[in-house]
Amino acid sequence: MFFYNKVFREEAVARRARPEPLDDRLQVTAPHEWMVLAGLALSLLAFLAWGMLGSVERGLVVKTVLVQSGERHSVVSPVSGIVVETLAESGELLDAGQAIARVRLPEAAREARITRRIVDAVEDGTRHAEGAAAALRKALFEAARNELEAVELLTGESIVAPSAGTLEARGLVPGRALRAGEAIARIRSVRDGPEGVWQAWALVSPQDARNLGAGMAAEVKVALPGSTGASTLQARVLEVSLRPAAVPEWLGDLGLSAPVPSHLVRLVLDDPPRLPLADGTDGVARIVLGKQSPAALLLAGGTL
Repeated sequence: MFFYNKVFREEAVARRARPEPLDDRLQVTAPHEWMVLAGLALSLLAFLAWGMLGSVERGLVVKTVLVQSGERHSVVSPVSGIVVETLAESGELLDAGQAIARVRLPEAAREARITRRIVDAVEDGTRHAEGAAAALRKALFEAARNELEAVELLTGESIVAPSAGTLEARGLVPGRALRAGEAIARIRSVRDGPEGVWQAWALVSPQDARNLGAGMAAEVKVALPGSTGASTLQARVLEVSLRPAAVPEWLGDLGLSAPVPSHLVRLVLDDPPRLPLADGTDGVARIVLGKQSPAALLLAGGTL
């Protein structure tokens, strides 16, 4: 016990005899820790510089329906009846007023059959009549025959194209029964663009419509028949409706719809698709709204 106390006493006396190193440098952190801190500071400065001086591309993503250029006009049957003859084929270019089909009117056909029987009876009696009776029967025969010709002209009604364009007829064949006012085909107008030009139609909210304008670049992704995955087609905004509007009937039939009135946006593809498309093909378009600094975009609460 005495031996251990003596050793500790000698160490304590020796430590007290040494001067305190008050002027030595006190090392708080190791050099590699300073390197880590410097790297973090540089990264933060670079991020702040990119946020203030850099730019990112903003876009609006919308669902679209792809169609060939040109508005569609419905061809409506003016009368009820049976199609007896088709005078134009689907895909044929028509002039305004050109006949598409002829329809037989059931009531007029029945009246024509009755008038024909009367004409046949009068003609048969005329062969056996003599004198004044023969002259009277001949006059009656001529009047009945004229009436028959007039009635036969009414037995058929022509359905004509309401405007010039390409006929899109489905199921318009002889024997088909039609109702008055029934839409039987469509005419794709050629005034809005040449053949082979494809357009994409979309619906956007009034808030998004304020950010859109003609000429904006866009990309339309669509699954083309016979290809794997989605193909990206370059496009541009052609027009945006000035106010919310109801979807045209022909676009609604192709699948474009919205629960509330929205702005119509029409995009045109820069190049025709390499593979054939069908009217009504679904797609997704990303319209480029412009470029903005990340900091401004963050403050505005926008999205890329």
